[in-house]
Amino acid sequence: MQKLAPKMHQLIFITLWFIFFFISSAGVMAKENNSFAIKKIREHVYVISHMGKNGHVNLGVVEGDDGLLLINSWMEWGNEEYAAVLKTISNKPVKYVINSNDELYNHQGSRFWAEQGAMIISHESFKSSPEHHQLLFTDQFSLVFGTERVIAYQASDDSLGHINIFFEQANVAFIAKQYGLISYAEGLDKALSMGNEQTLFVSGIGTKITSDAVGVRKEKASVSQFTQRVRQLYHQGLSINEIADDDLLGEISQKFEKYTVYKKSLRSKVINIIEKISIEVFSLSNKKLLEH
Repeated sequence: MQKLAPKMHQLIFITLWFIFFFISSAGVMAKENNSFAIKKIREHVYVISHMGKNGHVNLGVVEGDDGLLLINSWMEWGNEEYAAVLKTISNKPVKYVINSNDELYNHQGSRFWAEQGAMIISHESFKSSPEHHQLLFTDQFSLVFGTERVIAYQASDDSLGHINIFFEQANVAFIAKQYGLISYAEGLDKALSMGNEQTLFVSGIGTKITSDAVGVRKEKASVSQFTQRVRQLYHQGLSINEIADDDLLGEISQKFEKYTVYKKSLRSKVINIIEKISIEVFSLSNKKLLEH
């Protein structure tokens, strides 16, 4: 028995090591799976949110009679993980993917779903390669999917591939975030005009998953306040960096985008508004020249 003791200790050690490894691996897997949160917001309509330190990336899923329709397709490297998350909702195949904008985290997985047989739908001014887009539209596109009438439309005249998607029966609107706050405000206006007080509004990225009409109007008011503050400081002769460092501007930005605490993001919004002001001034000067 004494000769067998070392082997017994070795066996016990190996067994404990495997148990520890399995528990650790399970913990890692759980953590990875928990990076997505699923919320059913209306009958047949779900939001899958990828949880990040600066907010949520909100992806939409609508279940039809014989398939799924996705609002955006997630990142290319996360195709398998995202497909597994979808199966917790339904085993039905993905029939359609609508890209709301050309942010990498929204459209990179389009090729994967196209290869699975899905039709990829985008606005014609989508900046990324149209290689995996089977349908491109100009102003508005609609289809009937299951019990839903789906309406996709250009968010604003200045947007490049940014669209809002409205589900008529469910009364849900998915709103695309845009680079420019002026065009984003126009997109919010269009979303409000398409819906009503009972509409659920889902932003593509933010700290909340859904908002009601009151919340969207508040966000639009904050965006307008931000824009007016930039205009005011610009006309006072402040530089881009001085405007971006304005304390009041930083405070206003926190009302609609938490991640604007990063100066680069806030500065890019300032630049976009100043570019818009320059275009307005140029257009006005040309109009006066033509009048004379």
